[in-house]
Formats: sequence, structure tokens, C-alpha cells
Amino acid sequence: MNTRPLPIRWKVSIFLLLITTINYIDRLTFSILAPIINKEFDFSNTDYGNLSAGFLFAYAFGQLFGGRLIDILGTKRALTLAVALWSIAGILHAFGQGFRSFFLFRVLLGIGEAANFPAANKAIAEWFP
Repeated sequence: MNTRPLPIRWKVSIFLLLITTINYIDRLTFSILAPIINKEFDFSNTDYGNLSAGFLFAYAFGQLFGGRLIDILGTKRALTLAVALWSIAGILHAFGQGFRSFFLFRVLLGIGEAANFPAANKAIAEWFP
């Protein structure tokens, strides 16, 4: 029976898959829960649209500068900070009291999640030359 350990590059690949999966779950959960959140906090469709736009604009803004930041900090450090930021932002959603707090938390989530795509691509390029 051959029990060779899984090479580190494949462990990194699985870890990136898990991080990216969590990233997409965090991003999409708000949309799935929209009817409940709108009712609970008395948000109009316009309010919900503005919350979604806040996330998307922050995500786009983060994409503009995320790659450069990853080059400066290094892939591991930058991805760790990004995961920490979007995790904290996700947790903060539980404490949202109204439009302003949800908007802030959605913006923070967008900025944090924006680094995932460039960091994961760079990590794959580094580990699978």
C-alpha cells in the first residue's frame, strides 16, 4: 500500500478552492436572503439595489488595486489579509441595524473579496509553473 503524502502544491490548490468557494457563498448569500432582509429591515427594492451596487463598486475598485497590493505584500500575506477582511465584514452583517451599516459592511466585503481572484491566480502560477 502506497501512502505517499499529498504534495504541498495540491494542498495549496485545495485550500484555494475552499477559499474561493467561501468567497462565492459570502457574495451570493445576500442575494438569496434578499426577501427576508428587505422585510426584516424594511428595505425597498431601491435600497437593496444600492446595497448591491455598493458591494459591486467596492469589488471593482478592489480589483483595480488588488493585484498590485498582492505583488507588494506577497500572495500568502495578501490573501490572508483579504480573507480576514471579508470574514470580519461577513460577521459584521449579523450586527447590521439599517441601511448605513449594511452598506458599510457590503463595501468592506467587496473590498476584501476583490483580492481573491488575483491572489488565487497568482498562487496557481507560483505553485504550478
